[in-house]
Amino acid sequence: MDPAGTDARSASSLRRALAVVVIAAVLVQLAYLGLAIHATGRVDGFALRSVDGREFMRLARGLAWHGRFSQDEAPPFWPDTWRVPGYPLLLAGGARLFGDGTLGPIVVQQVLAVISVGLLMVIASRWASPRVAGAVGVLWLLDPYRGYYSLWILSGTWFVLLLLLAVWVWQRWWMGRRGGGLAFVLGALVGLLVLTRPIGVVLVPLALLGVAAARGGGKRRAARLAACLVGVSIMLGPWVVRNKLVGGRFALSHQGGTVLAYFKAVEVVLWAERRTGHRHDDEVVHAVWERFDQRLRTRWSIRHGPLTPQARQDIAWPQIAWGRVRALNPLLLDREIMGLGLDVLAEHPEAAVSCWAWRCVSILTFPLSLAVAPPETTSALPFANILPDVSVSMRRVFAGLLAAPFVVLTVVAFWRAVGLLRARRFVLVATCALPLLAFLVATSPQLDPRFRVPMVPFLLLLATARRE
Repeated sequence: MDPAGTDARSASSLRRALAVVVIAAVLVQLAYLGLAIHATGRVDGFALRSVDGREFMRLARGLAWHGRFSQDEAPPFWPDTWRVPGYPLLLAGGARLFGDGTLGPIVVQQVLAVISVGLLMVIASRWASPRVAGAVGVLWLLDPYRGYYSLWILSGTWFVLLLLLAVWVWQRWWMGRRGGGLAFVLGALVGLLVLTRPIGVVLVPLALLGVAAARGGGKRRAARLAACLVGVSIMLGPWVVRNKLVGGRFALSHQGGTVLAYFKAVEVVLWAERRTGHRHDDEVVHAVWERFDQRLRTRWSIRHGPLTPQARQDIAWPQIAWGRVRALNPLLLDREIMGLGLDVLAEHPEAAVSCWAWRCVSILTFPLSLAVAPPETTSALPFANILPDVSVSMRRVFAGLLAAPFVVLTVVAFWRAVGLLRARRFVLVATCALPLLAFLVATSPQLDPRFRVPMVPFLLLLATARRE
């Protein structure tokens, strides 16, 4: 058999499959735009459904029209350290081209979503046949959350595209000559991922470990590692230095502590108090937040001295949970919030472990947990804003049906991973499983389908890869 002829036929088959999948992706994204029009009367009707989206748009307008990373619409521009700049920069570029409305970004995100599907298929073709790679692309198109959140002004669609680009570069690097050039590009992409969503920081040690683990002499490994680290540093360095200049600390943002204490630790407290069914009830959650506020005020007073009346008002959940602290240094306050969050977790060790573990399973099989044990707040059931007139019972059935494919995918992916390890496909499994596990650990115990969207491609790759 002629290897060159086989490779040519395989490449031709891949191109045909890729064309079909890309056309299907375009049609699916058009269908989502149609859904938005049907539900809201506008293509961009879902764009600002999230508080995050409104923040991103304000930051984008500040960058596009004032050259300032600030949510203020007029001077003095308070330097924002709550968000990272990756996604607002993308929106700002769109604003300069298409105006600062929300229609342009939503249309651009449909294009990004289509490119991501094609890119995932190209990645899969290295580990599976062209037909199976095409099936991977089609299966990902069926993930409703992938398409639904492309209609929102959120960083997820852009983050996923960058993530797949990083996997593609890593794959080419490992299967190629493993030089410093692609290692640098990989590091830069990972740095850009962190600037798009701070959760991407879990990928930095994985990228460095990967380029250092490849075969070669000590000097060669050190050169690869240095190239990757330089790529990361070039992306992240200017931003953390900027935060040092405007906020007094080297930091990505002042979100880390707030997310740990006011979102993750709250989940653990409600779990420990057997009130997890009320996790979507604002009154219950806000009561826990108020307890945290009081502890945080006491903690600050002990460590930094008495609070002024204005500072006392700032140490309150309406200011903290949405990054609106102004009377205190928000980066310094976030360090104290981080300490508070760690204290709360240490006070409930069993609940922290059990809640964390259960939510890792729940996010992979979401929304199964909502079907089995629905929350007290029925608006938290899947797509409540799209299906407003459906009964709670029907919503539970819908949640179960929606969860079934993800349950099957998770089981198949983990079963297949065991087989791949037995076949000594260690690099393949590590490429897919380590980022997946890192995302799981870093996002739990919060339960939000947005967090799962970047995980699904890794599950699909694991579930379909060849053993030989």
